[in-house]
Amino acid sequence: SVTPLSVKLGIGCGECALLHVGGVFDWAEFFTIGDALSDALHCEGDALGGDVMVSGTAFKWVTGHFEGEQLESGNFKIKGKIGEGVSSR
Repeated sequence: SVTPLSVKLGIGCGECALLHVGGVFDWAEFFTIGDALSDALHCEGDALGGDVMVSGTAFKWVTGHFEGEQLESGNFKIKGKIGEGVSSR
């Protein structure tokens, strides 16, 4: 029996901080915080399996390279690379 795998991706853009919060027995524990991580989390929440979602800030970096559809949340669903035939699902 084959179990299908469906992946969704949310991308944010900006500064983050990595905080060392401890660890024991030669292990280290870290937290990552920042607006970019928050944006990525919200993008991932907008995505369905197979979607690539980027924040408005991240979309500014890829405008002219990728085609995207803006959602009510302000995030963008990437439709495909410009000039390579965009397929919609």
